[in-house]
Parts: sequence; C-alpha cells; structure tokens
Amino acid sequence: MLSRPNSSYLLGAALALFASTGCQAQGNSVETPQSDGNLQPYQSHRAFNNIVIQYAVFLPEEFDTGRDYPTVLAFPAGAMGREDADDMTERMWGTPASRGEWIVVVPLVPSEDWRTHPNHHALNDLLDHIKDHYPVRDDKFHIMGYGRMGSDIASTWSNMSGDYFSSLTTASGAPYRTWDEGDLEHLPTDEGARLDLLIVLGEEDETTTVDTEEAKVRLDGVGYPYTFEIIEGDDVALESLSNGGLLQLMASRLL
Repeated sequence: MLSRPNSSYLLGAALALFASTGCQAQGNSVETPQSDGNLQPYQSHRAFNNIVIQYAVFLPEEFDTGRDYPTVLAFPAGAMGREDADDMTERMWGTPASRGEWIVVVPLVPSEDWRTHPNHHALNDLLDHIKDHYPVRDDKFHIMGYGRMGSDIASTWSNMSGDYFSSLTTASGAPYRTWDEGDLEHLPTDEGARLDLLIVLGEEDETTTVDTEEAKVRLDGVGYPYTFEIIEGDDVALESLSNGGLLQLMASRLL
C-alpha cells in the first residue's frame, strides 16, 4: 500500500489549484504536481490487472491536509472520454471555489464500457488508491452520474460496488429505468449500509419524468428511501446545477 503524501506535497497541489498529473511506475501511479493551465489535469493509475485508468482529482479551494472531506466519484454524460469529462468539469466545478467542501474524482473510461468485469475491478482498485492518497471522509465515496449515460453507469456501479459508496446521485438522467426487482434487491438495506439516493431531473424533460415515475414505483415497491429534486430546465442544461450548484445541492441533502 502506498503511503499518504506529506503535507507540503498536497498543500502545494492545492495552492496551485489543480490536481497532479502522473506517470506509471511499478504498477502504481506516481503523482507529480504539474501546472496544466486551464486544462483539466490528469494522472494515470495502473490497476492490479494492468488496466490503466486516466483520472483527475479536484481539491477544494482551501484544502487542509489535517481534515477529511466528502469525496464524489463523478461520471460524465456521453462516451465518458476526456472531451465529455472536460465539458462536465468546466460546467459544474471548473473553479476551486465552486467545489465547496468537496474533493471531486473524475475517471475516464479505459475502453468502451465501464460495465465489464476487468474495468469494474480496475476502478475499484483506483478507488482504493484514492483513499490511500487523499482524506476521503469515512472511506466512502458519493457516486454521481451526469446526464443519461452517466446516470446509468453510476446507478449500475452503486449496485456492483456498494461497499465503496455512501450515496448515489443521478443528475438529470433516467435512473433505474432498466432495473427490475432483482436489481433493486442488491441495494444494501441494512441501516448502516443503506445508500442515500438523490435523483435530480429537469421539469421539462418529459421522457426522464416518465422514467423516473416508473423508478419511484420500483423503489417504493422495495421500501427504499429516496429524495427527488425537480429543477427548472431540460436534461443536463440546468443552469442552477452549474458552477457548484449540484455540489451544493448534494451537500444540503446528503451531508
């Protein structure tokens, strides 16, 4: 297991207002601070199964190595490559001030789909790596999906790797629309392990609204608690969620 970076290392990264980029070495990522201007900085992690995941870590404006932080694993809309991740980041938390108290982790899909067993295990390995290097509160992540594809992936991952997460947020997507009772049974139901569900959608997105009503029936059917937030606007083009708005909403409902 890698040791946690020392205070001067992480504080330097925070004051530079970017996460570090890295290179691969002996199967683990080596984090080296490097300015990347206004572009999203990335680093690499080689998992135990040799799959390499590119990812970025965004720190709060006044990052303090002496405390822990709520940490969100965020999946973008679209194909989940760098262009989609950059678009989500620029819109949602492009400035340190917009992140509030959150650490934000944005992974890029290493191949066509996150929902393969090799990629599944590789991302779990990355999450363990993040917990070794950053002060993740309670050693649990808040998983968030942005848009339809991001929501699909986040909801599936909350099912596949529930032990890593304390909450699931789907932002203006169609959550659980393909889930049946068998899928819902995999949600942790013990009081201490139950995921907090926050489902956010635009009031003008009629398709999403219909799907979400069906999801509510399914969730009610298994007695699982959830919170719905109906936001003015259509799909991911919700101005109130941009520039830190979604993270603020998550903080008010989940922390």
